[in-house]
Amino acid sequence: MLLGLALAVAATSASAQRSLTAPLREGEVVIDGELDAAWDAASWQGDFVERRPSTGAVPAVPTRFKVLYDEGALYVFVEAFLEEDEVPRAAEMTRDSFRLFDDDAITIKLDVRHDRRTTLGFGVNPVGQQIDYIAIDNGNVFRRELDSVWEAATKIRRDAWTAEFRIPVPALGLRRARGPRTIGLNITRDHNRRRGTYDWAALPIEFGAFSALHYGELHGLEGMAGGRPLTLVPYVTAGWRENDESRPPRGSPYSVLAGGEARLRLGEDSWGEITVLTDFAQVDLDDPAVNLDRFPLFFAERRPFFLSGLSVFQFGAQQQAQPFFTRRIGLDDNRQEIAMLGGAKVYGHARLGGNTALSFGVLDVITGGGLYGDAPLTNDAVLRLRLNVGRASYVGVLGTLRNSDGGPNSSSAGADFSIRAVQERLQIDGFVAGTFTGVDGPDDASLGMASQLGLQWRGRVWRPSVSVLWVDEDFDPSVGFVRRRGVIRTVGTLRVQHRTRRYGLETVDLFARGFQEVEDDTGDNIGRSGGGEIALSWVAGMSLYARADYVEDVVRDSFQLAGRDVQAGRYQGARLLLGLQRSSARNPSFELEYDGQSGYFGGFRQTLRASAAVVMTRHLRLAASTSASYIDIPDHDPFEAVTASASLIVAPTITLQLDGAWQINTIAQNTVTLVRLRWRYVPGSDLFLVYREQRPYGDARDDPDQPLDRTVLLKLSYRYDTLL
Repeated sequence: MLLGLALAVAATSASAQRSLTAPLREGEVVIDGELDAAWDAASWQGDFVERRPSTGAVPAVPTRFKVLYDEGALYVFVEAFLEEDEVPRAAEMTRDSFRLFDDDAITIKLDVRHDRRTTLGFGVNPVGQQIDYIAIDNGNVFRRELDSVWEAATKIRRDAWTAEFRIPVPALGLRRARGPRTIGLNITRDHNRRRGTYDWAALPIEFGAFSALHYGELHGLEGMAGGRPLTLVPYVTAGWRENDESRPPRGSPYSVLAGGEARLRLGEDSWGEITVLTDFAQVDLDDPAVNLDRFPLFFAERRPFFLSGLSVFQFGAQQQAQPFFTRRIGLDDNRQEIAMLGGAKVYGHARLGGNTALSFGVLDVITGGGLYGDAPLTNDAVLRLRLNVGRASYVGVLGTLRNSDGGPNSSSAGADFSIRAVQERLQIDGFVAGTFTGVDGPDDASLGMASQLGLQWRGRVWRPSVSVLWVDEDFDPSVGFVRRRGVIRTVGTLRVQHRTRRYGLETVDLFARGFQEVEDDTGDNIGRSGGGEIALSWVAGMSLYARADYVEDVVRDSFQLAGRDVQAGRYQGARLLLGLQRSSARNPSFELEYDGQSGYFGGFRQTLRASAAVVMTRHLRLAASTSASYIDIPDHDPFEAVTASASLIVAPTITLQLDGAWQINTIAQNTVTLVRLRWRYVPGSDLFLVYREQRPYGDARDDPDQPLDRTVLLKLSYRYDTLL
């Protein structure tokens, strides 16, 4: 029935679409930011459209580009003209940093499957620093950890800066094709001086920056992806850890591990990956956080093996009820690494004719087993099927299975759908899922259910949405994430956006929000809030927002908040949020936010958040942030909860970087220091030297569960790409 509905209402109409045909490369192309004779075969394309600050306007300066291809790669040359006496900003020297978009930047956006859902992005700033990413379901999910191997070179002239790209077939992940191929294409320019964004194919601002629905088309690609792309990434680590009794050899502070990953295209558009003795060395830090509620905190996935193929495996209500969440594999509840012995993954897409295609994914991972640590041997398996219909609709199923020597076996299964209609402005989403956990047998097993239905309208001015989520008490996905059980949660929002240039403004946004949570079995209210917000954004880079809400929270069971008992009860009050920020596209940048709530578990909470960053030169960046809360709840003395972090980045070149980070958490009573040297000695291959220290302070120094923890790690990886 859902498939029939999707076929009936999925939009097929499209606005006038830009297109071009790429000529086959003849002659050598040297990637140096300058035009070679081979580029004479390609014609200039231009007439970019401003997306912001003045949507639909003609940009103040032109941008143009050319495209070539051969059997092994796609070539793009972009020329971005400058205003008089303008010097393009190029402050970011760190690969895969979002801050690159605060500079002047050129991004190539490709819908390589031409499914109008998925974007591969390749961006560069004027000094040649790179970012690549994947945006799934037109930007609903965005991951920058793609880390493909591709080339880009730039040149800065008096009147323009240029960017030349060579994106090889393995980075594109192109399926085999007979005859000429068509893919989706857009070119986006970020213009720092004007805080402007310009697109070759106009993107309606309400659809966001990654709406493949609105990309242009690149025709004529014939003979590409003739072989089977193979990627091999072996690695070796050598480390020292103080007082480590777990890693082999037992009792020795030293460890040496080796392993690797491999990726191969198996069929026309299907891929296989394997990993052996996977290393998730802690070369990054999660942001410091204090849990000031009784619900678990959500931390996004960062590990590369779990990020490829995401367009297949996404399922559920993000950060609320997800039957599958990869951070539950290979990490314990304290986010400490569990040894990953190996894993395999197969995923891809099969066209069934017309605008219909089948997406599929299978994942199997083995962790624990005493390689180091005491984690039990555990096998996690996931199966995902999704039938894509029309331009942006789908129906799908998901199943997971966990077998563990240290606990009961468990499984989950579910189905989901997404329908786009009325020129893709109306979106209807939903899912239903169940979990089964066996204890000693069928008589002791528990069955849990969850489901959601949501509607959203993407209008130019009016953008309402509503969703209803049900999670019962027994819904317990062993490889998933659940914020709250035994609840029916209804959320409604209305956003009204007015775009203007009066008083230097860019946008005025008005929000009305509300949610209601009731017990799933009795219907009793257990939480609600409602309120409004106004947000002003100026073209110059400043923004100001104010939000006020009425909040009612019912605590069903007593719990501990930062080591203090909070009793069950009904708590009511008001919440006020005020914020001022200067865009990170300006130097220095900062953000200040006040968050105050009365009736906070019978008392009150006041939180001040602040962050600032300054670029001293493109080779040196300083940043700091803090969140300080003053909390007064009944039967306890007032207390403070503070987290703070500071970072220093020194980047002599775009391939060599030294950075340091320091964090403090007054509730956990520890500090964390990380010093990291990263050298990308060849494309896709890195050498890391990392020093990490977690040090307790105060009363925690006498806690045997929080010893001083020092680690020194050397990691060397090498990436090899070829066509078989």
